[in-house]
Amino acid sequence: MHCNGIKRHALHLKRKHRTYNYDKISQESEQANKERTKLCRAISKGTRDTYLYDFGFYDELLIEPEIIIPEDFRFIENYSIVNKFLKIIYSSLRSDLNEIIISFKYCDNISLPSVLILKSLIEGFRTEFRRLYSGKYGGLIVQPTIKFEPSKSRYVNQLLNAADFHKMGISETDPLMKPKLRFPFRHGAANRISYTENTKSKISDEMLRFLAESLGRKGVGLTYTSSNKLSRMIGEILTNAEDHSIGKDWYVMGTLHEDGHGGTDDIGVFDFAILNYGDSISKGIEKTSDSNSAQVAQLESLYSTILKINPKEKRERFNKSNLFTLFALQEGVSRLKYLSESRGTGTVNFINAFMYLGSYVDVKNNHDPSLIIVSGDTMIKCDNEFKPFEREGATVLTLNKEQDLRVLPSDRHLKKLRTSFPGTLLSVRIYLSSKHFEQILKENESRGN
Repeated sequence: MHCNGIKRHALHLKRKHRTYNYDKISQESEQANKERTKLCRAISKGTRDTYLYDFGFYDELLIEPEIIIPEDFRFIENYSIVNKFLKIIYSSLRSDLNEIIISFKYCDNISLPSVLILKSLIEGFRTEFRRLYSGKYGGLIVQPTIKFEPSKSRYVNQLLNAADFHKMGISETDPLMKPKLRFPFRHGAANRISYTENTKSKISDEMLRFLAESLGRKGVGLTYTSSNKLSRMIGEILTNAEDHSIGKDWYVMGTLHEDGHGGTDDIGVFDFAILNYGDSISKGIEKTSDSNSAQVAQLESLYSTILKINPKEKRERFNKSNLFTLFALQEGVSRLKYLSESRGTGTVNFINAFMYLGSYVDVKNNHDPSLIIVSGDTMIKCDNEFKPFEREGATVLTLNKEQDLRVLPSDRHLKKLRTSFPGTLLSVRIYLSSKHFEQILKENESRGN
């Protein structure tokens, strides 16, 4: 027999008569499972995961192998319940469960912010798992399987598909299971040294194209000037998200649905959300009080005035962080103002721009546009009742009919949350109508604009 043939035959006999130490393999598997559990719960210093864990998102008592999502899973409208279920999901991912089922079978209403936060938690867990896994136990350590059970609601499944959850059990074969347009889930992270270095331009451009394409379906185009203005606003919003976040991470997602069959007369439902985990807006101001002393002193003075001139029963509806969050939205206010005089213009102008684009209202059909900000223990709602306005060359947002920051805002537009959110979420919903845009253009032409 040829030498190579003899070697192959000997190897075959060795494999044929190999004995296995099954007790040893079992011990290794058991140890691997323990190691996986440790990895699932591992907290790395300085990461977003550390922040959520320390914030109280992990609770061993909340762990469930099958998580039944409630009927109403809209983050803004059902904040307390949705926040609790997000904690259940976060905790269950960090358990020793081999399989987790997230069931939407009873859910018939959902919102983009809920889907964005859910997606960020799952993707964040996967990223941390891969990063912490040392490879010590080879292929024995595997991530827990996450399965989704679809809803009976087409709209719920559309939003889940928009986040690519169809890869986990949500059907996408039906074309009606997809929104008309989508801006897919994006995870951005800063790799910059200073504020002036622009590392967000790619996603900013993608966001602008998504908005332009959504408007284009209604026969509206953005001018070169308006595109540039919106691009700068989006850039500062993303910069704000980086500045406040742990690890400089942020997440974005958007969808466009239509209430008909895709014609120009259909009303477009445009949703967009930007998310970061970390210090709230008011906490950010508090942390920079020494380096930003002049501006913080102005805000403290305004707060003292509010305490003096408003009755106690009205003041008790809000706390200091609620009001400081509102103050922070005024043009020219920024916790990093001491670094650059250009800071503090993006958010309120972004609100103004989207409220202009979303000026179409149809109360009868529940077409009520809004821009919501949730940050820490504060929720702010901007709508067509209270919008930003110009005063002495600056854009101001007071959320009251008096248009005076010294007067307390409407408690329907500024809310104190019982349970704080571990970051900041900006969510936009506007309705796009071809006929409404045509009317706006005619009015502008008659004014000579």
